[in-house]
Amino acid sequence: MTSTFQRIFISTFSAIFYLYILGLVSSVAITEGASWLLFLLGTAYFAWNRSQFQKLWALDYLALALWLWTTLSAFMQSDLSGGDLQAIIGKMRWVLLLIALPRVFFLVQCRRNHFMLLSVATILVSILAVYQSFVGDDLLRDSLHSSLPGSSLYRAQGFFNISMTFAYSFGILLCFYFSRFLQEGVCNKWNLVTGLCNAIALYLTFTRGAWLAVFCALLFMVILQAKKYLPVFLSGFTILFSALYGLSSSFRMRLATLFESGFESNRYRTQLWQANWEIFKDNPWFGVGYRMNDRLQEAYYQQLGITDYITGHAHNTYLQFLAGLGVGGLLLLLALKWSWWVKAYRSFQKYKSWQALAFLGAVLVLSIGGLTECNFQDTEVKHMFLFLYAVFISDHWRRQNVA
Repeated sequence: MTSTFQRIFISTFSAIFYLYILGLVSSVAITEGASWLLFLLGTAYFAWNRSQFQKLWALDYLALALWLWTTLSAFMQSDLSGGDLQAIIGKMRWVLLLIALPRVFFLVQCRRNHFMLLSVATILVSILAVYQSFVGDDLLRDSLHSSLPGSSLYRAQGFFNISMTFAYSFGILLCFYFSRFLQEGVCNKWNLVTGLCNAIALYLTFTRGAWLAVFCALLFMVILQAKKYLPVFLSGFTILFSALYGLSSSFRMRLATLFESGFESNRYRTQLWQANWEIFKDNPWFGVGYRMNDRLQEAYYQQLGITDYITGHAHNTYLQFLAGLGVGGLLLLLALKWSWWVKAYRSFQKYKSWQALAFLGAVLVLSIGGLTECNFQDTEVKHMFLFLYAVFISDHWRRQNVA
């Protein structure tokens, strides 16, 4: 490829990249469109310049193995239609982005302008979240938000349809800003302000599982990067927690119902766990098909004698994979998450990069939050996670080349 065509390709990549960054916090449709444009352009570019393509490695093969197992599980089901099979295989298309995006990011390095656009968009969406929480509707869309029982506040959801999706997406994003804060401190005031706005938006989702997952992630990041400041972090958290508990009835209510078995959402979640566990016990090896378990839940509710229930995903990533893909699917998922963790941890130990630290936090948010929510099932959350993955892996490759 001539240098002229190469410059055109890189310029096109960069323009689409701005759109992709903007979509991460505002529109899943924009993110989907931009990410697949990056994928197609990347495929074309590397077809012309094979020498610049980073070879597939263990993380890629593990993700492909999970996709292969998902496909095998689908074909093992006798009651699925051709449309069901197509949908199951298509829902794993994120594996292609997991392989492609780090290589595109390596080609088109994230620059200050890209991060500035992300910061501006994060602040604007955080302001929208504050408005939603106090008013209960959107400025741009005709939709109402979930109100908190016994409170005048509403659960913020940003531009997304569900507050939990918004919470986990912004929880992963907070790891991005917090890791930079740990390394750059208050010198980068723009990053500090953006991180604070991000944290406020996350709080206003009133999503307890996301709160816990993000706290554990930030705590680990402090221990890893700045252990001497751990007392400061814990003291600050204690003061903040006490202030919120004393001043916010909404916060107290969310904590009070955390382990209350009679609380509606807790009861429905427990019932979903019961039903999906029974589905797994009857289909232990290949499951019933990825994301097909919700179709069988009513029959299992009847077996369990449950009359007041809801259907949907398992509200637990690991049970969702067990019921949908069986033992093999869960083991592949755990192997993939463990490999992400080990790769980022080793990279951080070697290079001390904020990119590796941010991705470590993102893996923790995804893994701990997955105990009470199928967070990786949401497309918005997947894209945010893949963004941090691509930022980390592309930076790791650059540091390797320099070394």
